[in-house]
Amino acid sequence: MIPLFFMTASAETASPRVVVTEHLSEAKDCYVARVKEGLDKDGKLIISWTINEQGQAVSFKNRLNELGDDKLYECLTSKIKTWKFTPS
Repeated sequence: MIPLFFMTASAETASPRVVVTEHLSEAKDCYVARVKEGLDKDGKLIISWTINEQGQAVSFKNRLNELGDDKLYECLTSKIKTWKFTPS
C-alpha cells in the first residue's frame, strides 16, 4: 500500500495547499504507524476543516472514510491542529 495525500484548492486557497504539502510527511507518518499496527485496507480518507482568524484548523469533518479507521482520522486531525495557516 502506498498512501496518496492530496488537497484540492482554488486560487484563493493556495496558501492552505502549501501548508498541507509542507506537512505531508506527518500525514504519511500517521498512515505508516497504522499499517504497522495492522491496518491492511486500501481506500480514501477525506477530511475537511475550517481555518479560523488565528490561522488554526478547526471544525473537522470526516467526509469519507473508506478505511473505517478512526485512529488514523484522530492521528491526522491531531497533526493538522498544530499546523499554522494564513488566517481566513
